[in-house]
Amino acid sequence: MTDKTYIRDFANKKTASISAATVRVNDFDGTNAIDIFNLPEKALVTNTYVITESAGNTGLTLDVSIGATVIVNDADVDTTNDFTESATNNITGTGKTVSVKPSVEVTSGEFTIIVEYIEYTLNTNMLTNYSRQ
Repeated sequence: MTDKTYIRDFANKKTASISAATVRVNDFDGTNAIDIFNLPEKALVTNTYVITESAGNTGLTLDVSIGATVIVNDADVDTTNDFTESATNNITGTGKTVSVKPSVEVTSGEFTIIVEYIEYTLNTNMLTNYSRQ
């Protein structure tokens, strides 16, 4: 068996990151999707949330997409202090855009979109080498 735990710089710690953007009623243009931020290259998405800061109009839902994949489908955003967690995760790819699309024209509301991801090619310069026991 090969033991690589003692090879210098072989196992580096990686960075877990969170990106967030708050979108408001005036940011939307009808029912068109809006791009809110780009993920870095080779990011592994571990969770996505939609938090309702102030209630949207009755019946309003939001879809959050990462690239072409809808990761949060029909987030109910017409109740304040509510949040929706994604059911689909583990999206990987290169610099994908995160976008939000409303189901109907937005006439009220403020919503925060949070995406948690691991940048598995970015090192923290810390090693995970351990001494032999």
